Amino acid sequence: MACILLLASCTEPTPQNPTNKLVSTDSVQQNLLLLNQAFVALEQQEINEYIAQHRLNVHLSENGYWYRIDKRGTGNTLKANQLVTIEYYLELLDGTLCYSSEKNGIKQFRVGKFEVEKGLDDFMLLLSLGAEATCIIPSYLAHGVVGDRNCIPPRTPIIYRIKVISIKDN
Repeated sequence: MACILLLASCTEPTPQNPTNKLVSTDSVQQNLLLLNQAFVALEQQEINEYIAQHRLNVHLSENGYWYRIDKRGTGNTLKANQLVTIEYYLELLDGTLCYSSEKNGIKQFRVGKFEVEKGLDDFMLLLSLGAEATCIIPSYLAHGVVGDRNCIPPRTPIIYRIKVISIKDN
């Protein structure tokens, strides 16, 4: 019996049939890329419809967010590493108010340090003290495919209405 087991363990492994292989990683990545591009295009359409429906006069940034500066501020525009304090309303395109400085307190962060959504961080570089503005940020520059797991659903664009109330260099 021991001889039979020993002989059986010495045989070469049977080659696998190529049809049993998993789908290639490149193929999966390509499909995910195509799916993501479709989601981005759908979201773009949703934002464009919102802008048209509300007759908003907004500009599209190079980075992919839309913005309108309602009131110019004074002094120089913000720079990276400056500490900025803003009053804000954060809404969804359907008008749902998610967060606000009235409800959640003012927001304070260092510009360019990734302490807030990428789209908001980039947008702040266009503003100065006292500026009031609106920024529509697509999900890929905001909370992405997971949302914030609280009020902002996955793959959802957001709208910031902000006022810059202080800027500090340190």
